[in-house]
Amino acid sequence: MTFALPRVPKSRAPKKSTKTLAALALVAGSAFSATISTAPAEAYTTTGQFRPYGNSQYHVYANGIDWSQPVGVVFYLDGDYWEKWQSKVHNPSDPALTGMAKVANERNMLFVPVISPDQNPSGDGITWWENQYSNGNYFRSFANWFISNTAVDRSKVWTLGYSGGAEIETFELNARNQESWRTGGGSIMVGGGNSNGILTAPSSNFKGMPMDWYVGYGDGAGVTWPTNWSAWGAAHAGNSVYRNSGFYNTNMNHTAGDHYAYDFPWILEKSLNEAGVQKRSSFKLMGAIGNYYYGHASTLGAPTTNEFSTVDGGAAQNFRNNTTVYWTDATGAHAVNYNGGIGAAYRAGGYENGHGYPMFDETAIAGGAMQKFRNVATGKVTAFYWAPNTGTYKVWEPGAIGGRFTREGGTGKYGFPAANESAMAEGGATQTFRRSDGSETAFYWSAQTGTHTLVGKGGINNAYKNWGSVEKFGYPVTDETVQKDGTVTVKFSKGKTLSWSPKTGQVTELTTK
Repeated sequence: MTFALPRVPKSRAPKKSTKTLAALALVAGSAFSATISTAPAEAYTTTGQFRPYGNSQYHVYANGIDWSQPVGVVFYLDGDYWEKWQSKVHNPSDPALTGMAKVANERNMLFVPVISPDQNPSGDGITWWENQYSNGNYFRSFANWFISNTAVDRSKVWTLGYSGGAEIETFELNARNQESWRTGGGSIMVGGGNSNGILTAPSSNFKGMPMDWYVGYGDGAGVTWPTNWSAWGAAHAGNSVYRNSGFYNTNMNHTAGDHYAYDFPWILEKSLNEAGVQKRSSFKLMGAIGNYYYGHASTLGAPTTNEFSTVDGGAAQNFRNNTTVYWTDATGAHAVNYNGGIGAAYRAGGYENGHGYPMFDETAIAGGAMQKFRNVATGKVTAFYWAPNTGTYKVWEPGAIGGRFTREGGTGKYGFPAANESAMAEGGATQTFRRSDGSETAFYWSAQTGTHTLVGKGGINNAYKNWGSVEKFGYPVTDETVQKDGTVTVKFSKGKTLSWSPKTGQVTELTTK
């Protein structure tokens, strides 16, 4: 069907039956089990060539792999051939293989070319695409065994197939029992990748895995064997089948040249980069911060520092996407994103020295976002709030204003802080909160009066601020109170009352009896 090198075909022979390949594969014993097993924590592997599995072999490229971090894998499946010298999988020093290995290893991924279990070079040659079910079972068995025995992360498993290797990916490996050997990763099809349809219903997560087709503009009918087969047509047809089957991360890439001009290292690097698979950092990840990173790597980016000590027995580590992960025993490990308003305010206030440590990640709430920080020495908690109509301000929860705001429903009742809490005359404080409709509530506090609220843009609050504020009126000793006649009143600590009339809209100053 498709060949890695242009060859004058030999005389054709009967194709091997499915039973023949199945019998050959049974040399692997129980290898065809689709059960996902658990690897021992100390499992790892090293670079090696022509290692046996069942009735075939594989290579491993593992240069510079850091086994203290999650390790992924790229399995490579080559095109068809009659003679071993025609296929790069029989030449481990082939520049295409070593180039792909370099790309994978730089991202802490093993690179593993797998030789087809096909033993009969007659007819259409050594292939992956013939006897698809048996060959697919062989690969699934091998992949499951290899992953289990090397502690590879099953969510970081990629396949790259060329020509006939691309065909087995799309006809079989991504169409049947797709999740029996991996939970994430991606697939790259080069110079082929047709499909007859999906044989096993995949999960929504699997449908979102990257599936990238690459085909040359000159890779049409007559370029390879058989002469009526077109890699261009196969790639576009397969892409259409998967896209129409609900796979929503399918990508078609066109390249220059024909069936023998593909730049495999470039293709692998392009797909991994576009999927956000980043190069391994020289900085170490460990402990709680390392565990946090492994669950949020795509958001954080690679580490840009090693973990460093911070105040009150804490630790922190910086990451590429302008984010720091902080840890203390009391708060756990959580991130601060300096790209947003909350992170910027936290930084401006002195980082952990000013506000303590994050108690959880920045969290979206109705109308905006919020993140709380705790001073582990004092136990005091400061909450930062952000909304598009207010910006970022903090609420000091242990305080009287912050305490009442939080107890009485927070942003759901009062909206978001429109300013930080600020000091007033005679030892008091104030803070204003704004709702999405623009209405405001002003909080006032003093030790003698406690905390009371006024309508922020109302007549009483305007009169209070403009007619002398604390110096004349003192602090409110009541909230705004509606009287029987409909007027609204507020009593103040210096013996005065302000009264607002809904009939006239006027505010009157009264002397409190």
